[in-house]
Amino acid sequence: MLDDIAPQAPANGEADQTTTTDGAITDFLPLKLMKAAQGIQLAFTRQLSTDFDIGIAEWRLLTALDTQKDIAANEVAAIAGMDKVQVSRAVSRALGHGLVSRRRDQEDRRRTVLNLTDDGKRVVDASKPIARQFDAELRAKLGHANHQVLEQQLHELSKIADGLLER
Repeated sequence: MLDDIAPQAPANGEADQTTTTDGAITDFLPLKLMKAAQGIQLAFTRQLSTDFDIGIAEWRLLTALDTQKDIAANEVAAIAGMDKVQVSRAVSRALGHGLVSRRRDQEDRRRTVLNLTDDGKRVVDASKPIARQFDAELRAKLGHANHQVLEQQLHELSKIADGLLER
């Protein structure tokens, strides 16, 4: 995937920290990014689970459905940044909790659409201040300057990822 990106020696002359002598990856940037995201996600998921008995996938589903009505699962995937399997599992759990409804689209009978139920809307509305508070605490821990740098770096990483996916 990254075949045409040649490895370069660090500019400061330090040894490469990506692998150990036995070949184990120790400083692989994508892995470090995933671990950081998973840790933050886990902390937020614990709050969602405690308060609403839902996980992060269900919350992402509910917040996506909060943006518009009659959304197909593939549209949820695009809005929420989830894959089809994640959406399918989240829909099953949310249906079981009575947070979403599913029905055939009236205009295209081949299409199934999802909507929030009243209970789902209540969960979304109640979770918004919790999400804002979690976000504010995370930003405060980073500090303003680090947050600004992180936003810029995330923007750059997104552009890099888009370029890699276009190959």
